[in-house]
This record gives sequence, structure tokens and C-alpha cells, in this order.
Amino acid sequence: MSDFPAAQVPALSLADEAKDPDAFAAALGGSFERYGFAVVADHGVPADLIARAWAMTEAFFALPEETKRQYLVEGGGGARGYTPFKTEIAKGATHVDLKEFW
Repeated sequence: MSDFPAAQVPALSLADEAKDPDAFAAALGGSFERYGFAVVADHGVPADLIARAWAMTEAFFALPEETKRQYLVEGGGGARGYTPFKTEIAKGATHVDLKEFW
């Protein structure tokens, strides 16, 4: 992937899934393939719930490292719980990834 503004990622309307499931699936898969993620609109998730989720996410990642590590699932391979910086390495890479995630 190259550097790109997030505004270039097309928003996919979930309403289109009912009209043409195959086209929606192709567009969704294409977004994941090209950008690594997708932007989905018209999903019905209330804006206040999204805002609360973002606030909780920001609060968690602002915690001290020792607190976040309480949520590390040993042997989980990043599939569950907290994964700290320098845990993963991309296939074929020589340096660890500089990211943390849940």
C-alpha cells in the first residue's frame, strides 16, 4: 500500500448489499484488497454509539503500557486482546511492526 488520503477510500452503502449482493461483495473485497480496510455507510449503527466506541478506544490506548498489558492474551497471536508495539512482523519483513492494537 502507498500513502494516500483516507478521503480516497470510497464509502460503500450497506443499502446496496440488498440490491446487488454480488456487486457489494466485490466492492467490499476490493476495498480490503486495495486499502486494507473498508468504509461502510448506511449501516444503521447510531452515531452516539460510534462516538462512545471511539472515546473508549482513545481512553484505552492512552493508558500506561503496564495497564494495557493486563489485557494481553499470551499465545493469542494478536487474535485476541491487546497486542503491544513490536509484537508482530510482516511476512518477509526484517523489522517489527510499530503498532499496537486490540
